[in-house]
Amino acid sequence: MRAAGRPLGTTLSLVNRVCGVAVLLFLLLHIAETSLVLFSPRLYDATMDAFRTPPMVVAEFLLIAAVVYHLLWGLLVMAIEVAPRTARRRTSVWWGLGVGYAAALAAIAWIMLVPLL
Repeated sequence: MRAAGRPLGTTLSLVNRVCGVAVLLFLLLHIAETSLVLFSPRLYDATMDAFRTPPMVVAEFLLIAAVVYHLLWGLLVMAIEVAPRTARRRTSVWWGLGVGYAAALAAIAWIMLVPLL
């Protein structure tokens, strides 16, 4: 199976790295915005109000999607390391994790995004 001219594993690995960078950037942003409470509580409150807007709720959903994907990829790598037989069935394991990922995101979207409608 190929995606965009690349083997599926390569594409999924690239997506995992992008998700990891997105989570890292969020952590840096989170440290910066949390430190605002020490320097300017009023600015911190304004920032929190901005984070409650619909575009930021969607961004938060995308962040959760990145964290869940990164988690599932890590579980896949651990499964391959612990049980090498898993490596022979990688494609079926990827599809299984993909179905689990889609189900988890559907539930999270229902909780987070439906109230925005």
